[in-house]
Amino acid sequence: MQLSGTSGFIYRITDWMMKLALVNLLWIGFTLAGMIVFGFYPAWIAMCRLILCWQKGEDPPLVSTFWQTYRSAFVRGNLITVCFVLLAVVVYWNLYFISSLSGFIFYVFSFSTLLVFFLGAGWLLVMGVTLAEKTGGKITKSDILPALQKMVFAPGKMFFLLIGIVAVYAANSMMPGLMPVYSVSIACGAAVLLFGSRE
Repeated sequence: MQLSGTSGFIYRITDWMMKLALVNLLWIGFTLAGMIVFGFYPAWIAMCRLILCWQKGEDPPLVSTFWQTYRSAFVRGNLITVCFVLLAVVVYWNLYFISSLSGFIFYVFSFSTLLVFFLGAGWLLVMGVTLAEKTGGKITKSDILPALQKMVFAPGKMFFLLIGIVAVYAANSMMPGLMPVYSVSIACGAAVLLFGSRE
């Protein structure tokens, strides 16, 4: 039976809350299964895939869809993770050497280094949405460029995504019990809403 009005609105909200809680638990489980380092990004892509399907009104099998996407994205996802880890190492050492500077030059180099890191982290999130829209295969330039374009041409969306992540972090800091069910899935939902395809 099709619900409408207030009843329909409440139903859709509770349905999304349940789905986000379940997919968050799946993300935690598959991240741990991949020994955290190797599992978190393929699990992020799988989470993006499910949320994209839900956004389009589809209702795929929860666990099997997550597992199939996780498995197909495992190698691709970890190649991207390695690149980001290398960037993080470079940023860390850069900040280490910058700490010996002082005055205006210290602030300039510190700001530019941290900006590169946060842009890389933002690209990592958006790239997950882009890869979730792709059924398989190798990572190509046609996968990388759309994620960069979405970031460059939609700085407002990146700002709102950052605000959303900060809000999720603050909520989980105040209510740690929310973390197993409403943490990464909320950030992922925001990324999909802002950067996912509507087709």
